[in-house]
Amino acid sequence: MSKYDFKVVVVGGGPTGLALANMLEQLKIDFVVLEAHSNITPRLGTGLFLSNSLRVLDQLGCLDAFYARADKVDDITVRLNGATMFSPATAEHFIQRYGYEICCSHRQDLLNVLLENLKDKSKILVNKRVHEIVETDSGVEVLTKDGEVYFGDIVIGADGVHSIVRKEMRRMAAKVSPNHPLVTEEEEGTIEYANMFGIAYIDKPFPPYLLAMEANQGRSYLSHGNAEGRIFWGLTEKLPVPIKGKNAPRYTQADIEALIEKRGEDEVFPGTTLRDLYKGSSEANGMQPLQNLVFDSWHFGRMVTVGDSAHKMVTLTGQGCNMAFQDAAALMNSLTRRLDKYGGKIPKEEIEAAFCETEAARQEHVEHSRQTSFDMQESQAMQNKMFVKLFPLVAKNMSLDAKHDVARSVMFNTAKLEKLPLPYRPHFIPFQDELPAKNIANGLWNAGAVAAYAGLWVGAKALCMSNDAPTSFLKTIFHHLTGLGQNAVPASGTATPAALYTTSLLSTMTVYWTLERYRRCNRQAMLGPLMKHTGFYSMAADVVGASAVVPAYLSLSAIKSADTVATVMVGRPVRLAAIKSLVPATIVSFAIAAVAFSVAAPSKGGVEAASLWRLAPLLIAPVTQIIYSQTKDEKLLKNDKKGFLDIDNSDLPALKSLYGAVTVAAAAAHLGFVVMPWLNGSSLPTMQLDMLRNRETFVLAGSLLGGAITSIVGTRLQGYVTTLGAVRAGLLSLLALPVVGPAAVFTAVLYWKEVTTAKFCFWKPEKDNSKA
Repeated sequence: MSKYDFKVVVVGGGPTGLALANMLEQLKIDFVVLEAHSNITPRLGTGLFLSNSLRVLDQLGCLDAFYARADKVDDITVRLNGATMFSPATAEHFIQRYGYEICCSHRQDLLNVLLENLKDKSKILVNKRVHEIVETDSGVEVLTKDGEVYFGDIVIGADGVHSIVRKEMRRMAAKVSPNHPLVTEEEEGTIEYANMFGIAYIDKPFPPYLLAMEANQGRSYLSHGNAEGRIFWGLTEKLPVPIKGKNAPRYTQADIEALIEKRGEDEVFPGTTLRDLYKGSSEANGMQPLQNLVFDSWHFGRMVTVGDSAHKMVTLTGQGCNMAFQDAAALMNSLTRRLDKYGGKIPKEEIEAAFCETEAARQEHVEHSRQTSFDMQESQAMQNKMFVKLFPLVAKNMSLDAKHDVARSVMFNTAKLEKLPLPYRPHFIPFQDELPAKNIANGLWNAGAVAAYAGLWVGAKALCMSNDAPTSFLKTIFHHLTGLGQNAVPASGTATPAALYTTSLLSTMTVYWTLERYRRCNRQAMLGPLMKHTGFYSMAADVVGASAVVPAYLSLSAIKSADTVATVMVGRPVRLAAIKSLVPATIVSFAIAAVAFSVAAPSKGGVEAASLWRLAPLLIAPVTQIIYSQTKDEKLLKNDKKGFLDIDNSDLPALKSLYGAVTVAAAAAHLGFVVMPWLNGSSLPTMQLDMLRNRETFVLAGSLLGGAITSIVGTRLQGYVTTLGAVRAGLLSLLALPVVGPAAVFTAVLYWKEVTTAKFCFWKPEKDNSKA
């Protein structure tokens, strides 16, 4: 029963048309679907890859039925010039990351699932080839070749690449202006590739559920097998000369056989040639030109297009059907908002506003998908020379998270139906519509942060009156053992409190970079290995000076955070065993420094003895690794070939406790060395200023404050907090700065960031006790 006085005419009964029918039925909007052919579920076409549209199927209540007929994509291989990149357990990783598998389905199976899910199948009409659409004052009239006329308020074109709806839009637009974008768009877009496809059953072995990609000069192959021996396969061939979209050819059997003759001996998979697959293709063979274009205009008057009628892309990434389903969902969202507002009959200007809103919501995402698909196709066809040169290195060294993260940008912006419930499925990475704010690219901000850290170091050299850094422990030992070098000791006056205060700041930073070594993204990201050498950073800070090393480390961290692996929830967890090792390591390091100070204090001056506290930040990283190496954790990680070991939030309680303890300790140091001496009158304000004018103290304080601000802004850019929330966190940090100091502000912000981001991890297995 229709809820609104509103009717939709859907032209096209393919996957997009039947998906629209399900949406309209469940939203209680009257509709009719007009399909040109005699069979709504023909045994035509080949495999479809669905991933980021499965949320929509879930909302429609047919996901389980789809899973029952589809085949998962488990392992993925990419081969180029003998080098192979292997991604294991893709289906499991997709479920953990997004809650849904990546699946391969025969087009007919998907059509059957969608058709069977409809309660009223009488609204799906076959043999209804549309030949004209007439717009009236109150709606539209859709004329079919059998003489029937169908009335509606709007027409949705889901009729594919050769859309009659789009042609009618173009015809009507030409009456308005011969220069209308819809009229001139045929001249836009080029065809650079053709795709041959088939479904094969062969005697040669092909691993089930493997998606195999084979790169070759000027062409590429893609194949996927199931447990019954069925293989979906495709060859994508670079055309000698690009063709204008309006001149798209219709390929014949002769064209197919000529291409088989030319490429038949190519290996599609080790031991399997294209000719093997072609000979074994008993179900379907076909060849089509691959148009590559997102139209600027998706609608005209009361007509709108979705899916291939509005945009076309190469097939390598399997995004055509996924994008179409999400177009349909976005269109339904825009329509239902206005139907609820007007109670049925929507003014024409509001209908056009709904269409414009749909375009605005979808075009950027679709264009990104189109460009990504084309770039990947160019690489697979070895047109990207840099890709060809770097592939062996990347195939050997690319981490599992980096491989699986390729799909993240497409999955992240997945649309859903606002009016239908979405079943809960645990997933580790939030979707854009689950976050409180829009995700914003962070490249410019990260570049600015690097420039700011460099400017801090340069400015400190120019502005600070001294560089009375604490004595280098390693230099002192070297001097005593060899007599070489200089055993310089800071001058008197404020040198002792300055040395102790600077040591407290450096200790906070040392705890931070020691912890980061064991974070998943720093094991998995391409730049991660550079973050692992924490002992080196500690030694460099002691020998070269923290004023150079700390800004350099934070700059490297900012560059690394531009890597998407580092910005998603999967990269957040820290090894729990490492956190538990860091706590005693910090205590032991300060205990050793305290013993050294106690022994040296009677025989050395206060300033020189105080400098022995510098031993603590020097020891924290290596002592942590010594304790951690005694656990079984490293062995567990090495044996975790599929990369599932720490995709959970079990580290969060311990991490929060650690950050809390370090924040309290850092605040106590600031109160003891800076605030209390000034409040009780034992030192003049100028003495505190002189302490902060020390170059190393100034740079450390500025770096820690900069790190806090960068963390707050980064959390906002990733969408985990609103702009107002980020501003509030920034203001609170600045207000707290004089009281608790930069180190405490830094770790408090890190605590806030961990808690804030973990709230949007929708993953609650029994082993996860984080209560995030």
